[in-house]
Amino acid sequence: MQIKNKKQLDKLSNQGNPFMVVSVGETLIRPMSEVYAVREHRIKIDGGWKMVACPTENARMLIAAGETQDTDIPPCPLCELGYPVSTSYLCAVVERERDEFNKKTGEKTKVGGDAFILKKGPKLMGAIQDLLDDTDWGRTWDYDVKIKAEGQGLKRTYSVVGVPVEKSEKLTENEVKSFNDFKEKVDIEKMTTPRTYKEIDELIGGKETFPDYDSVKSQYEKGE
Repeated sequence: MQIKNKKQLDKLSNQGNPFMVVSVGETLIRPMSEVYAVREHRIKIDGGWKMVACPTENARMLIAAGETQDTDIPPCPLCELGYPVSTSYLCAVVERERDEFNKKTGEKTKVGGDAFILKKGPKLMGAIQDLLDDTDWGRTWDYDVKIKAEGQGLKRTYSVVGVPVEKSEKLTENEVKSFNDFKEKVDIEKMTTPRTYKEIDELIGGKETFPDYDSVKSQYEKGE
């Protein structure tokens, strides 16, 4: 198909990617789920990067949080190969509005309306969790949250502010449809459920043939 404009290209490029990109500037979102935590390995497979939920570290996280009485720690082939884990926090959201800059003209426009998974670290997601835990805000899914991002790379900072219900506009029909369509394709609980040893072993084509972390560490650190 012929691309009509940059907005259409961006939308097509994002199809199949459920994760929201938080750009510099202000973004208005509507939280639509609880916040989930998952501990993952990052591996390179079939020419691309993939995050794999770790059975070992997620079990330890549940035990530490007192969420299970089961003290058995399942093994993980990627742990055995030395691959490190990182913790991510996820929440289903509707991106209601964000700043989009035109590099040629310098003009700023507002776009949004699609549903995504917001996947970030503890500072940003912790601020959203604070709102969900606050009885003055709560888990009502009828108020917006404004995220302001400043800086680049490691200097990126976020501020998170709740928008009172009376000042938050109701979701539009298109936003509701976008979220319902999104839920049919993306299951946040499944996304944060660790795979079994066998599933991971099959994914990597067998622990015996998959490289150990020390042998590929430099590539991973450079993101090659």
